[in-house]
Amino acid sequence: TRYGRFGDLKDLDLGLQMMEESLKLVPTDNPDRLVHQGSLALASRHRFLRFGELKDLEMALHTAEEVLKLAPSDHPKRAGYLRALGQCYTDRYRRLGDLLDLEIALRMTQEAVDLTPADHVNRWGCLSALAQCFIYRYRRLKDVRNLETALHKLQEMVDLKPANLSNRAICLNSLAVCYMDKYQKWGHLEDLNAALQSQQEAVGLIPRDHPDCSEHLEHLTMCLTDRYRRLGDIQDLEEALQNGQEALRLTPDGHPARARCLQGLATSFAEKYKRSKDYKDLDLVHKYYTESFNTSVVNHPQSSWTAALIWALFSVDYQPSDAITAYKSAFNLLPEILWTGNDISARHDVARSLNIGLFTSSATKTCIELGDLTSAVEIIEQGLAITFQQILQLKTDVVDLPPEQVDMLRSLSLQLYNGTSDCLVRCNVRTQEGSVTASTRLSGQKKGCTSRTVTECFSDLLNWLWKYIVHPVYQVLALHGIYNGRLWWLASGAFTGLVMSTGPGPGLPLHASPPTDQFIHSYTATLGSLLEGRRKKWSATPKVGIVGVSHTGPGHKHYLKGVVQEVQNICSVVGTSSLSCLEGKYATPDAVKQQLQNCSWVHLACHGVQDLVKPGESHLMLYKGILELNTILQMPLPNAEFVFLAACQTAMGDAELVNESFHLGGGFIASGFCSAVGTLWSMNDQDGPLIAQMFYAHLFRNRPQPQVSETAEALQVAVNSLKARNAPFERWVPFIHMGI
Repeated sequence: TRYGRFGDLKDLDLGLQMMEESLKLVPTDNPDRLVHQGSLALASRHRFLRFGELKDLEMALHTAEEVLKLAPSDHPKRAGYLRALGQCYTDRYRRLGDLLDLEIALRMTQEAVDLTPADHVNRWGCLSALAQCFIYRYRRLKDVRNLETALHKLQEMVDLKPANLSNRAICLNSLAVCYMDKYQKWGHLEDLNAALQSQQEAVGLIPRDHPDCSEHLEHLTMCLTDRYRRLGDIQDLEEALQNGQEALRLTPDGHPARARCLQGLATSFAEKYKRSKDYKDLDLVHKYYTESFNTSVVNHPQSSWTAALIWALFSVDYQPSDAITAYKSAFNLLPEILWTGNDISARHDVARSLNIGLFTSSATKTCIELGDLTSAVEIIEQGLAITFQQILQLKTDVVDLPPEQVDMLRSLSLQLYNGTSDCLVRCNVRTQEGSVTASTRLSGQKKGCTSRTVTECFSDLLNWLWKYIVHPVYQVLALHGIYNGRLWWLASGAFTGLVMSTGPGPGLPLHASPPTDQFIHSYTATLGSLLEGRRKKWSATPKVGIVGVSHTGPGHKHYLKGVVQEVQNICSVVGTSSLSCLEGKYATPDAVKQQLQNCSWVHLACHGVQDLVKPGESHLMLYKGILELNTILQMPLPNAEFVFLAACQTAMGDAELVNESFHLGGGFIASGFCSAVGTLWSMNDQDGPLIAQMFYAHLFRNRPQPQVSETAEALQVAVNSLKARNAPFERWVPFIHMGI
């Protein structure tokens, strides 16, 4: 209690020590144990809010969960326990961004409000916690109904007028924050004025030595700065700067809120510089932003991400020398923003909400324009395929480790992939969402689009790519005397779904030298994945595995008429000595999983399904079952070298996560394969047997064992054979090679 009023760390440490000791003395069946555990949870949460260490939040969560489990359903303090646990989940959502945490928090705090009578002294606190959940949910999902609900709850809370002035200030501060969100959404001046009035009243109520005072002053700074932007009254800006400097003075070094105070003050000085053109103000913008990102404790990395981008955008226009530093500050936060303790889908949700892909492109563009190509490469490597890289890092080479360490490492990697922690207790309230899938390998005409229209669209696209992207690259290579060899394309944004390895479409002459066929093309999600693939130790006698699924079992409509011939063509070229073949009813999910673990080279001729909502649930359709990408990513694949995905759209990812390379092809590389062949869109069934035969014939032409380093060349040979038969270009364009 004394720490909550004065913020003295000695009180917090002493309180924690005494609570831990008291728990040792209280038997587990003693009803009073709940009180001690509840106090420990509260103190641990306070410590997290002060130092930003996740271990303290984990302790608070675990303890609060235990309290709720032990408390009877009719316990008089159940509402308080629900509120405490809900606040812990809210804190974790703010730190790690997993929407599931927020949904749990909302459910907990709503139940706390429902259990608290309208005239209860603690109702205001329950309403405050619930309103915060709705505000964060609005910011994440952009559904204004959440904002309206939050405002309604907060108004009820303020009307209760808590007797304690500091608590009343907290109510007014929360109401002001909600009005600011409303103003930023609709731009109504009355909302901004309402926010400012509530915030000024909150600052007037709270003592200057209260630990929450700096937060209220920092919010007041933001309100005044926004009104200055709107009305241009210099008095608002001067007051904003005064309050911002006071907030900073009251926030000690090492406090998580200090970074936010510094960023708010920097924003205000940026507005002042736009008006004054005084370089002293510009120097202060640099000083405060730089100091904020040198602060070691950051409680809310997503807020700091936003602040860094604001700094970067300001710097591009007014201080270009700071722009790259600002962008680097943002991208250095990504490991915390996309924490590996969260599951893949949660990390993807955060990547979408923060537009990481868009800002990766913007940051790279800025670095290039400023002539810093090294930083451009560093930033694009940080911002591309982030979860892909995280998975690769978990696939550590374990060949040289003792067996017991191998098992431990694989167990930990699996936990991290799933986003689990033994220290965290999570309620299972995930809703079942409808799965949106895209699945066809059949080539026929697409509904509503004639073949002539498709041809024209493809032709125009290829001509544009050739003219503005590919041909200029070739010209630069020619200037350096490079006319052949390997080319790796590392694309971002919309370019990740396009093909750079072709020449112009029909109707545009080949006016450049050298022609495209003199280069062997591959694609990669990141530079790091190429380096990782080259470090792998190759098998001296690789085993080739083939999976052929022409139909998925009785009663299933999926049928691929070219699969049988495709498998026969491969067998005739490779031979049977090093071949493992699963066809028809033998190609079950369990059998294919076993083959993936045993074989170095795998050819998969089956249906592929790309889930556009949950990419991790994209899957291969096998006999009487499916094999999901999530499952493949969790499997230890010590022998994996190359995979040929003869299924549709195996290199097509989520349209909203184009930089993540989270498709079947990219997933197989993340799981441990060094190279892969996939398709960007549906292929013609009759092309599968020919492409496969020519591909493997080239690889096995001179030696009994294939070389992964020659797979890109083999694909080019196979595609050229299809082109030589005058196949329409939309049939041979989608085949791409990924990896080394």
